[in-house]
Amino acid sequence: MNPGVTVGTDAAATSAAEHAPASAPGEPAGGGRAGSFDPEPGHTAGFDALRRYLRRVGVAGGTALITALSVVLSVVLTLGVSRLAGAPAGPVALGISVLAPALIAPPFTLMLLALVARLDAAERTLSRLSAVDSLTKVYNRRGILQLAHSEYARARRTGEALSVAILDVDRFKQINDTYGHPGGDAVLRALAGQCAAHSREVDHFGRYGGEEFMYVLPSSSPGRAAEFAERIRTLLASDAVRYRDRRIVFTVSIGVTSLGEREDLDALLLRADEALYSAKRSGRNRVVVLPGAAPTGRAGRRRSTTLGEWDAGGGGAVMTEPLDHILYRNDDAHDPRFPHAPAEWTREAAERIARAEGLQLGEDHWDLVRALQEFFARHADHPQIRFRELHDALEERFHRQGGVKYLYGLFPGGPVAQGCRVAGFTPPAGTVDRGFGSVV
Repeated sequence: MNPGVTVGTDAAATSAAEHAPASAPGEPAGGGRAGSFDPEPGHTAGFDALRRYLRRVGVAGGTALITALSVVLSVVLTLGVSRLAGAPAGPVALGISVLAPALIAPPFTLMLLALVARLDAAERTLSRLSAVDSLTKVYNRRGILQLAHSEYARARRTGEALSVAILDVDRFKQINDTYGHPGGDAVLRALAGQCAAHSREVDHFGRYGGEEFMYVLPSSSPGRAAEFAERIRTLLASDAVRYRDRRIVFTVSIGVTSLGEREDLDALLLRADEALYSAKRSGRNRVVVLPGAAPTGRAGRRRSTTLGEWDAGGGGAVMTEPLDHILYRNDDAHDPRFPHAPAEWTREAAERIARAEGLQLGEDHWDLVRALQEFFARHADHPQIRFRELHDALEERFHRQGGVKYLYGLFPGGPVAQGCRVAGFTPPAGTVDRGFGSVV
């Protein structure tokens, strides 16, 4: 089958907007409308107010205002004290009340406000850097997800369309094995540069994790998002990376979806992930589009959610199979709560294994099971899963809950060894099982 785009509606594709580089100096190369990424809030409301004022009027303007207020306050205090003493304030006293703050306030105020301005600039710079991926110079996961939340809130408020595209480098492990990790890094940098350069000013692009990247596409219908994703796929497939006098040719798979009615951002991102996995499983080097929650038509029936091949010439979609038939072929009883489970895996079988090993599974255990199944699905084209790679992925995934230490509390036999058995996988070679003292 030739690479192409798979879609979930039969609407004809509309022409995509022109794309051009949009990165400003000092900003991530991921595009985005100005001011859409907000640094973290300051420490106190008063300090925040001072920082906002200084950004507006500058240090000199702030010094002048504080000096003027100091002079006014000094004169008011002098007149008040004179009145309480029963003696009018003379010209000398009034002159001193004006000259003293006018001479003393400016240098001290200038130093203080200059320090506040430098601290504010440093904090804003650090906040921007914390949202930028050091390798590819586009937004990192934190940055792109914050922008996704911002655009989601905007789409809900305005009713405009919002689409998301997640792309993944095909067989990236083979690239690393063939050219070394520096060669793989060169591919990621080239990919990020091309994708950022060919996005609209309002689009956002960032590294979602590993060799996965994400586009957040405001005001983009499913048709426009699909056409744009196909153009990016074609561009990357035809653009080899030069590394040490060698040409590295690579392709990407892309999953695209659009925001449906009354759904949250997590549901949108999950559906984009499902579209990506469908692209991987159906041959790689292609775009798959899954629709959002479709509105009800005149006859009270929902629009079709079957998959079809995208006709880039504008002819619409040729319907093929329902999504579940492609994602979970020969698996009629697949549990939708575990979308990446192995074909023969069932929740009941996992509970039997857990009971045999003295475990009573709760929702926290199922979160780890889902994480393991997702990891193995993402690395389905890797010939061998390494223990350290999986261990580090779990540490990062559950960092907020306490990392691997937290996971050992759930699976005393080891979150990798025991967790893999419950999730339906053979643990990676060399995995130490603390509970049984064996090495697989």
